[in-house]
Amino acid sequence: MDISTQSPLQQKLSSLAEPLANSLGLEVLWIEDVVERGQRILRFYMEAQEAKKEVNLEDCAKFSRLFSPLLEAESGIGEKYHLEISSPGLNRPLVKVKHFENHLGKIIKLVLQEPIAERKKMTARLVELKNTGEDFSIIVESEGKTCEVPFSKIKKANLDYFASEKNQ
Repeated sequence: MDISTQSPLQQKLSSLAEPLANSLGLEVLWIEDVVERGQRILRFYMEAQEAKKEVNLEDCAKFSRLFSPLLEAESGIGEKYHLEISSPGLNRPLVKVKHFENHLGKIIKLVLQEPIAERKKMTARLVELKNTGEDFSIIVESEGKTCEVPFSKIKKANLDYFASEKNQ
C-alpha cells in the first residue's frame, strides 16, 4: 500500500522497471514525471532491497544502462525525455508501509491532505504504525502530544534525517 496515487504512466513505468530493479537487488521507491527548465524528466528513485545496503552510483548507472533500451522500446511514453536514476537521499520519501516500519522512532516531516490537530504540515517522531483494517495509520508525537494520521490523509512524508540523528 502506498500513501500516494500514481498516474497511469507512473504505474506503467513501475511495472516495466520493477522486474529489472529486483534482479539487481534494487527496488523502485518512486517515479517522478516532471518538467524542469523546459525539459521532461523521468526520475526513478531506487533503494536497495537489503535493509543495510545503500544505493550507489554504480547501481544507478547499471540500472540506467539496462533500463534505457526497455524504455525506448515501450510505446506510450510520449515526447522526448531525460532519464534520471537516483537514490532517495538522506531525507528519503516515505511512500510504502514498509518505509514507515523501517523508520519507527525517527523524526519525519508530513504534509497532509487536510488538517489534523489543526495542522496541515508537521514534523514529529514516528511512534507507531497501525493497521485499521481498511487503511493504515501512523501515530506521531510532537511537542509531547500524540496524534493518529491515516495514510489516506498523507499527501507527502519524508524522513528528517538530521533531526533523527541528532535525537538518537
